[in-house]
Amino acid sequence: MSTLSVTAILPCYNSARFLEQTLDSILGQSYPDVSVIAVDDGSTDDTPQVLGKYLASGRLKMFSHEGNRNRGVAASMNLGLEMASSDLIAFIDHDDVWYPDKIRRQVEVFEQTPEVDMVYTNGDVINQYGKKMYSILGPSHRESNRPENLLLDCYIKSCSMVMVARKAMEKAGRFKEHLLPTDHDMWLRLQEVATLHYLSDCLIGYRVHATQSSHKRKLWEDGFIILADALKRFPYSRAAAKKRLAVLHYRLAEHDLRSGKRIRSARNFLLSLYLDPARSLKHLYSKLTAA
Repeated sequence: MSTLSVTAILPCYNSARFLEQTLDSILGQSYPDVSVIAVDDGSTDDTPQVLGKYLASGRLKMFSHEGNRNRGVAASMNLGLEMASSDLIAFIDHDDVWYPDKIRRQVEVFEQTPEVDMVYTNGDVINQYGKKMYSILGPSHRESNRPENLLLDCYIKSCSMVMVARKAMEKAGRFKEHLLPTDHDMWLRLQEVATLHYLSDCLIGYRVHATQSSHKRKLWEDGFIILADALKRFPYSRAAAKKRLAVLHYRLAEHDLRSGKRIRSARNFLLSLYLDPARSLKHLYSKLTAA
């Protein structure tokens, strides 16, 4: 029997619709030593009441920000990290689910390969009814432990995939609360100081639904900040930096085109083409042929 303790950090904001399914999936894990730290981020629905029903289990602790303010996911993650004292930290979004053996399988990796600091899994993309649609990562995905690969493509799509050793979290620091794609920044900082391991089995359900909030342009705009900070921290190659810049400008071009900002879209596409002509033309060709 393993002696490693696990804390699930669960940030919640207006989460009542799916929250019971999420909590049941955490407390129903085949690995016994899992506790939950839930942070209510100023919800205005029945989230506090749903969480309250699980307090009697003795495995859930509930916190909120000072003044019950809404401060965002990153701030809630950080508050959860402050309150956790376990060996391992697992994150889960308020509308996702873990399959029963998810935690056990990740803990086994930590027990069998002590040099590993972070384990992430594959998962199913599910709809609002829980129907499986497709896998998050394809069959060819491998973990190279090359930070440049993660810089170019944030293939860890959901925090619900991830378990991290406390010592690695202490090295990487806290989530940056001013950034929208705070996950990408955190996974990069972890990979720069840690060893990652990938479990190819689908062990989570990553839910997509119409009520999810979207701030896409800020997501890509903040990508420039993440890249600039990464280049200060770690010796990424100039070629990787140019390719990442090209990706960011290409994504902005797509967003601007959908928003009717044709001149701004053209400007961003030309910048992407200049920085990485082969990749930009390949993506454009695939879009045109699929239309």
